[in-house]
Amino acid sequence: MTGYPDLDEWFAQPLTHRVGRLLGEDPRRADLTDPVSYNARHYLSFLGVTGRVAFDWHWLLAIPALNVWVHAQALRLPLVADAYARLPEVGRGLGYQARTARRAAQWALSRIMLHAGVGSLEAVTLPELQGLSQAVDNFGHRPDRPLFHGSDAQWASRRRNWGSQLFLLQLLLFHTGHLGELPTEPLPKTATRPRLPPAMAATVDRYLTARRQLDRPATLENTDAGLRRFATWLTDHRPRIQSFGQVTRADCLEFAAWLGAQRHWRTGAPLAANTRRLHL
Repeated sequence: MTGYPDLDEWFAQPLTHRVGRLLGEDPRRADLTDPVSYNARHYLSFLGVTGRVAFDWHWLLAIPALNVWVHAQALRLPLVADAYARLPEVGRGLGYQARTARRAAQWALSRIMLHAGVGSLEAVTLPELQGLSQAVDNFGHRPDRPLFHGSDAQWASRRRNWGSQLFLLQLLLFHTGHLGELPTEPLPKTATRPRLPPAMAATVDRYLTARRQLDRPATLENTDAGLRRFATWLTDHRPRIQSFGQVTRADCLEFAAWLGAQRHWRTGAPLAANTRRLHL
């Protein structure tokens, strides 16, 4: 590892060397940018989980997967029970699938844990969550960002996915009483429709063309916004789907629960009523 065993020297190295393995590099076929840093990820994660080192957001966001939960489980950190059981159960009560809530909690909490040495939900503060959100935005402006996350389209998809996961975590923390503020929506109304597989994009275009013959402009705009939101949700949560024929009833129910929860946050409408309608 470049700079080892002096971690101050390691932190001073370029991000590409601290990450070690860049996008597209395969250790079985060619040399990595910094194989020692890459192989030291478990060791570095252990240092972070035990509170010995606090890592910068850039390193935490450049690495696609952080294997911190093995260490956290061995240390019996209370955050493990929250991430694996408590928060997913709250998510189920809000209409999400437990695995969706678990994935969101694990992605954000692992990075906050390594950034701030957080070992319990009580220490997860709104400034830390806002800091992670801002760090995601800042990372997108790095000139070397494609080395870690690929093309602009790949980054846009990953950024939306991270935004959705952070949004869901904040919602879960609000409903457990750890946050006093409702989260804001991760997608602005001006968001553009993501790039869909050709068959799905053609279906959407044909549908909007047909509706354009019948609907008023305002109605068509609302229809387009709804399709854009559904397409974005599919891109983030069901990336393997290649046609609308593959969309299942369970997918639609989870998306409807997500929409119902957003209506509740914006208007204060009873969430239980929305949830009941999903099971009719």
